[in-house]
Amino acid sequence: MRPFSQDLKRETRHRAQLVVSDWFETNEAEIDRIYDEMVKVRTKIAKTLGYENFVQLGYDRFGRTDYNHIDVKGYRDQIFESVVPVVNELTKRKAIRIGIEDAKSYDLALSFLTGNPTPKGTREHLVNQAKDMYEDMSPETGEFWNFMMDRDLLDLDAKEGKMGGGYCTYLPEYKAPYIFANFNGTSGDVDVLTHEAGHAFQVYSSRDNIPAYRWPTMESAEIHSMSMEFLAWPWIDKFFKEDTPKYKFSHLADSLTFLPYGVAVDEFQHGIYERPEMTPEERKTWWREVEKKYLPFKDYDDDTFTKKGTFWYRQGHIFGAPFYYIDYTLAQVCAFQYWIKSQEDHSKALKEYKELCKLGGSKSFVALLESAKLQNPFKSGTVKEIIEPISAYLASIDDTKL
Repeated sequence: MRPFSQDLKRETRHRAQLVVSDWFETNEAEIDRIYDEMVKVRTKIAKTLGYENFVQLGYDRFGRTDYNHIDVKGYRDQIFESVVPVVNELTKRKAIRIGIEDAKSYDLALSFLTGNPTPKGTREHLVNQAKDMYEDMSPETGEFWNFMMDRDLLDLDAKEGKMGGGYCTYLPEYKAPYIFANFNGTSGDVDVLTHEAGHAFQVYSSRDNIPAYRWPTMESAEIHSMSMEFLAWPWIDKFFKEDTPKYKFSHLADSLTFLPYGVAVDEFQHGIYERPEMTPEERKTWWREVEKKYLPFKDYDDDTFTKKGTFWYRQGHIFGAPFYYIDYTLAQVCAFQYWIKSQEDHSKALKEYKELCKLGGSKSFVALLESAKLQNPFKSGTVKEIIEPISAYLASIDDTKL
């Protein structure tokens, strides 16, 4: 539904949201039942193992050895204080850009009246542009991308019967990364060639590590993917041509806008597993409370089903990987640092990035940050310091002309 949610016609966007909500409403009772059972089973496992609740067990499952839920709470507070106000302003700017005085939730996926930036060319063309980019970027990245192309390790086309989504995995028998995706004509296609390629380059760089050290923990792994998106900026015109200014603005603005939502998902889950006795209706009320805190601008208009607190149904991580989602936000804050570094000295930023990739999972999250000369997001004031140059850059652009 993504292309429909970004359609220039407001009624199309509106209908797309209602169609999705209708599907979830039709399956509401079943979704509630499944999630309720998941929460109860996880809580029982945790208590059987001697935990107070599932929270710490969830952290332990992800190998979080050098931070805890208290550190994460402080980090969420930083996002609330330093990022939410900036995102509120970005949302107001977007409403002005698209000519809507009172923007609704179904307007938020559209960034420009001239249309969101789209990649120019066929899948084959985009892959070849990626080849030129990675060869020009560095010998290591060029070698990596040719390895992927020569061995047909890119499954990018959407086709009937194919599973949705996109990811990178690793084939240890062949010491080879593998990228799976579904191109759909949106900027997400290029994200695959940078984000998933960042994952692939990391594991390719650490493929000679012992198996346990090939991949880092989840929050560290996303640093490589999100940072590669920014390190690709000097070549991004190869993919977007005349849409390049729009892409750069929306890429940075959307990455920043994601942070409050990401921590909202995390705060919601902490509440769920700290109070596992909540009923399905109480969980929906809790989600809406958290959502209003971090996303106060989100107005669902006549979508009464989502308005009552069911948007979280759409976030698969909540069901399948509890407490995972905060990892994306932590990695994003780290990736922003590579954007800042690359604006000052791209070669130096890339060199430091490649060294981080080689480390794989040989260190814990905070230890990897120290090795890579990255600031720790858990340290008070870090988020504010990182967000300031990004906010200044976005403020310097006249987005009404994009």
